[in-house]
Amino acid sequence: MNTHNELRRLGVPDSIIATATVNGKPLAEIVSKSPGKRPPLKHDLTDAFFELWKRLGPDRPAKRDFRFHQTRRWKFDAAWPAEKVAVELEGGIWTRGRHTRGKGYWRDMQKYNAAVWAGWRLFRFAANDLEFDPLGVVEQVKSALEKQ
Repeated sequence: MNTHNELRRLGVPDSIIATATVNGKPLAEIVSKSPGKRPPLKHDLTDAFFELWKRLGPDRPAKRDFRFHQTRRWKFDAAWPAEKVAVELEGGIWTRGRHTRGKGYWRDMQKYNAAVWAGWRLFRFAANDLEFDPLGVVEQVKSALEKQ
């Protein structure tokens, strides 16, 4: 599947597709899972999300690597603390990465449950979400920010 065509189908303007880059790489290339390419690294996914948000989201900047817990070193990839809305980007889900193996999965569950108990609304996205539904990702977070 051609990522550019998919982004067009989702309504992303050609001007954004043509100009969106993260660290000098085209955005579509970063979120693509084309055969022969390495899976996106965690920082690539975070960079891609922030680029999407900057280009398609409202003018409400997120905090990156926001530490939400007082005693644990847990951080959200993106957070809007005033609204208690957070985004976690899950890497390695197709390669048996840390998030899909027993201990890592269990620790993620502890983190996410603690966030919910603290009143956070948490969204979890994978590279597939950023590639195949970038507007949907932005719209979900935007809707949560608008609902108080």
